[in-house]
Amino acid sequence: MLDALDPSVPEAPRGYDSPTPSDAIETFDVRPPDEGYPGADVGRIRSPGSDLDRTGERLAALGKALAG
Repeated sequence: MLDALDPSVPEAPRGYDSPTPSDAIETFDVRPPDEGYPGADVGRIRSPGSDLDRTGERLAALGKALAG
Protein backbone atom coordinates (compact mmCIF):
# COMPACT_ATOMS: atom_id res chain seq x y z
CA MET A 1 0.00 0.00 0.00
CA LEU A 2 1.23 3.52 -0.77
CA ASP A 3 1.86 5.99 2.01
CA ALA A 4 0.17 9.36 1.87
CA LEU A 5 2.13 11.92 -0.10
CA ASP A 6 3.60 14.73 1.96
CA PRO A 7 1.77 17.92 0.85
CA SER A 8 5.06 19.78 0.45
CA VAL A 9 6.26 17.44 -2.33
CA PRO A 10 3.91 18.63 -5.11
CA GLU A 11 4.48 22.24 -4.04
CA ALA A 12 8.29 22.04 -4.26
CA PRO A 13 8.57 22.78 -8.03
CA ARG A 14 6.69 26.06 -7.61
CA GLY A 15 9.93 27.61 -6.40
CA TYR A 16 11.57 27.22 -9.82
CA ASP A 17 11.03 29.17 -13.00
CA SER A 18 10.14 27.03 -16.03
CA PRO A 19 13.60 27.05 -17.71
CA THR A 20 15.17 25.37 -14.67
CA PRO A 21 13.33 22.01 -14.94
CA SER A 22 13.58 22.21 -18.73
CA ASP A 23 17.36 22.56 -18.54
CA ALA A 24 17.52 19.67 -16.07
CA ILE A 25 15.44 17.42 -18.34
CA GLU A 26 17.75 18.19 -21.29
CA THR A 27 20.63 16.58 -19.39
CA PHE A 28 18.88 13.20 -19.75
CA ASP A 29 19.28 13.34 -23.57
CA VAL A 30 15.71 12.17 -24.10
CA ARG A 31 15.42 14.11 -27.37
CA PRO A 32 17.60 16.42 -29.45
CA PRO A 33 18.03 19.86 -27.83
CA ASP A 34 16.74 21.66 -30.93
CA GLU A 35 13.54 19.60 -31.23
CA GLY A 36 10.40 21.70 -31.03
CA TYR A 37 11.86 24.84 -32.58
CA PRO A 38 10.67 25.99 -36.02
CA GLY A 39 13.04 25.30 -38.87
CA ALA A 40 14.29 27.66 -41.55
CA ASP A 41 11.38 26.59 -43.76
CA VAL A 42 8.92 28.51 -41.57
CA GLY A 43 8.23 31.83 -43.22
CA ARG A 44 6.13 34.89 -42.69
CA ILE A 45 2.63 34.10 -41.46
CA ARG A 46 0.92 37.22 -42.77
CA SER A 47 1.27 38.92 -46.09
CA PRO A 48 3.43 42.03 -46.45
CA GLY A 49 1.42 45.24 -46.29
CA SER A 50 -1.36 43.74 -44.19
CA ASP A 51 -2.92 45.80 -41.42
CA LEU A 52 -1.09 43.72 -38.85
CA ASP A 53 2.23 45.11 -40.10
CA ARG A 54 1.23 48.58 -38.96
CA THR A 55 -0.11 47.65 -35.54
CA GLY A 56 3.06 48.78 -33.73
CA GLU A 57 2.98 52.15 -35.46
CA ARG A 58 -0.66 52.61 -34.54
CA LEU A 59 -0.05 51.71 -30.91
CA ALA A 60 2.85 54.17 -30.72
CA ALA A 61 0.70 56.93 -32.17
CA LEU A 62 -2.11 56.12 -29.75
CA GLY A 63 0.34 56.22 -26.83
CA LYS A 64 1.62 59.65 -27.93
CA ALA A 65 -1.93 60.95 -28.32
CA LEU A 66 -2.95 59.72 -24.87
CA ALA A 67 0.22 61.12 -23.28
CA GLY A 68 -0.51 64.55 -24.30
